[in-house]
Amino acid sequence: MKEKFLQTLLVVLSISMGLVCCNAPGDKSQDKFVVKAYEILNGQSVVNLSEIASSISYIPLETTDSSMVSNISSIHYQSGKIYVRDNTDKIFVFNDKGKFINVINRKGRGPEEYSEIRSFAPSAAGELYILSGQGDFLKYDQSGKFISRKKIVTDEERVTFDKFEFVGNNIMVTAYSMLLRGSEPTVKNLYFFCDDTLGVIMSDVREQHNAMKITHSGGQVSAISIRWDPFYINRFGDYARLYYPGRDTVFNVSKDGGFEQFFAIDYGNYGIKEGSDPFAPRHEQDHISLATPFFETNNHLLLNFLAGKYAPEKVERPATMINGMEYKSVDANILAIAEKGTGKLKALARPAEGENGFKEDLEGGPVFWPSYTGTGGEFISYKNAYQILDAAGKAGEASRSLQSLASLLKEEDNPVVIIVKPKR
Repeated sequence: MKEKFLQTLLVVLSISMGLVCCNAPGDKSQDKFVVKAYEILNGQSVVNLSEIASSISYIPLETTDSSMVSNISSIHYQSGKIYVRDNTDKIFVFNDKGKFINVINRKGRGPEEYSEIRSFAPSAAGELYILSGQGDFLKYDQSGKFISRKKIVTDEERVTFDKFEFVGNNIMVTAYSMLLRGSEPTVKNLYFFCDDTLGVIMSDVREQHNAMKITHSGGQVSAISIRWDPFYINRFGDYARLYYPGRDTVFNVSKDGGFEQFFAIDYGNYGIKEGSDPFAPRHEQDHISLATPFFETNNHLLLNFLAGKYAPEKVERPATMINGMEYKSVDANILAIAEKGTGKLKALARPAEGENGFKEDLEGGPVFWPSYTGTGGEFISYKNAYQILDAAGKAGEASRSLQSLASLLKEEDNPVVIIVKPKR
């Protein structure tokens, strides 16, 4: 689950997301299988990154007046280029050594501009595709020159488009809508499978019931809590993975739109119970659930479980809402890797105090867990410069190459992008 807050209303957005993965070209032939989520409670152990990865690269992004990145929102890695979107909706482009190439900033209200970026992806040729929340799909060349603008058309009201993935020559898009009609609030989750003109080939809508909780104070609405179970898509190879909320099932979607069940998720006695409070803080929930994003190699799935009150360790961190209010975020997650084909789980213990992920034993860097994937299946994350400096300063742990990199950094420099190549 994750929390979002509106500036005018305190909105606790509890998101139960599911796992999306499947076999792709290069995978061994595998039968449908079950991931037994409850097995994460049988014990955790420290897992080295080298168990699933062959190499790791630390790439300091060049720091100049033109290339200064604000808070990172997402990263793509395509054809040797690193694309970094920050919270101002600028897209900075660097080469695979971190050398700054250019920045694309076409935010505005004009016909060749985007109002916001909800999702973006580069093509192999370097063209950029950007999806706005209103369903506008814009295409720019490598320099940011406008090429085209299309729009996804739907009869649903007040739809916010959220994410897209290319599936062959087609495009899969997720969206949601939230409507307040008197005392009957409605939350809908949608997906669209479109051709390259954004013509909808197929779509589905799932309406959630009892998804909103409205709190009144002094006769006025003071807070809205929303339990949002969106469709989740990801891509591995030429296929999309679709998690269908409420089914505890992951589907494989082929480039022609064919659906195939791949595996199921079994919570055992730790699933959502009748009478469970869907609006309980995530670290107090009385069930296990799955969070996105998820990652995969040809042989493994990298999973993130929200363990709630069953978490063996909870870590508090200070956080700030959009409206500036400070609060404590509680990490009650258990990370795990699962074997494709069997679903056998191995839960990860924290290799360092308060840090969740793999022990970085390849170069002796900070604890690693991916945040994004590259088009070649790479795992991608980033650390602020001061975090790399801290890691390099630990005696006997950091490699010479990492120490050498750190010697060139200053705390206020741009972040360092981390690219991990999984074992094949």
